[in-house]
Amino acid sequence: MHELLERALSIIDAAVFVQEMQIRQIDEDLKFWQKQKPSEVRRTALEKWQRKKEISVAKRDQCLKLVRMINDICA
Repeated sequence: MHELLERALSIIDAAVFVQEMQIRQIDEDLKFWQKQKPSEVRRTALEKWQRKKEISVAKRDQCLKLVRMINDICA
């Protein structure tokens, strides 16, 4: 059982890393669109990337909560 929990934590840590990388990339995309001239395309793109960031942050937070729960169970 202990080995399974360690493996699960390893997989979850990898998922957190992936979400962090996605958040960084999304931040770069948001900065790009924020520099563009005001337009409907810019507004739509900013909404799209902001929503993607919200989703990635939520996924990362869920993974971190799961890690805390597993650590509490193991303690």
